[in-house]
Amino acid sequence: MRCTLLLLPLLLPLFLFPQKPSQKTADKIFEEGQVLYTLEMANTTSLDVFYDKEYDPKSAKGYFSYFDKDTIKTIFYREIDTTTALFKANDSLKKLIKNEFDLLIVSKSMRYIDKSINKAKVFVHETERRITDYEHKLFEIRFKIYKMFNSDPVMFVKYNKSNLSIIILDKKKQFEVYVMSVFQDMSFVPIGNDYYFAFDKELNLLEKKTIHSSLVPLDPAYYGKKNDEVKPAFHNHKGENAEPFITPTDICVLLLFKPMLKWDMHYVYSDEYVSVFNLYKMTLKIVPRKDFDLQTAPKEDPDDLDKQIKKQKEEGK
Repeated sequence: MRCTLLLLPLLLPLFLFPQKPSQKTADKIFEEGQVLYTLEMANTTSLDVFYDKEYDPKSAKGYFSYFDKDTIKTIFYREIDTTTALFKANDSLKKLIKNEFDLLIVSKSMRYIDKSINKAKVFVHETERRITDYEHKLFEIRFKIYKMFNSDPVMFVKYNKSNLSIIILDKKKQFEVYVMSVFQDMSFVPIGNDYYFAFDKELNLLEKKTIHSSLVPLDPAYYGKKNDEVKPAFHNHKGENAEPFITPTDICVLLLFKPMLKWDMHYVYSDEYVSVFNLYKMTLKIVPRKDFDLQTAPKEDPDDLDKQIKKQKEEGK
């Protein structure tokens, strides 16, 4: 059984969530987690469509999803091959290439209407095109993050057989970015090894934070009784700088792995609070740790209590 009880120092920007728990706080975290989950599902579903249609893998160097008004768009991109005779002979095309982003071409794009991620309803566009000005910004943010990861392996950890999922959210005044690790091994739930970044609209870095300090592989199995009314799993957020509540990345990962989980509740314990996430009712509550401990304390068996009282009386004679 994989360990689910580890100390996880966390750091998130203080402006993200207030430090006093309320249902509004819980709702904000849950909604942010659902947004991350939706975009990550768009990535996964679009990749399935790409292979279902048997597109040439060489036509895509990478892909990512983002919100485009009332839709979600996934773009697959490649780089222009500047070594070909066709490119070298095309002076008008060469004049358009002023930086590395101008070499990028969207080879395929997929659109989901009303944020409904469904392969049966996806709109696929196969015509190649240049990237838009807005996509240019998204690419630049992604490249900045990749460079930070490559230049600082102490802060940013890259595990073998894993890829980085970079999810960019446009928050009007700034871009907020979550980076999570996606593993080929689906036998465990990968909590942690995630990061947060904030950029202003000019793409200057405002914040960079480690969310969980390490990777915590949770076991999807449940080792309690089959007829247990509540089948929980948990991990801890403890330490001087630990985030007191469950995080949006926690919510996202738990929702992604929900189909394979044998437990239905997830608790995140901090020094002062417990975040209670019901994966099937899709509810999140944050309660004071002392209240939670009091409510979940094991009850004395009346028969055992009577035996203890009888024994004490006999010892007192």
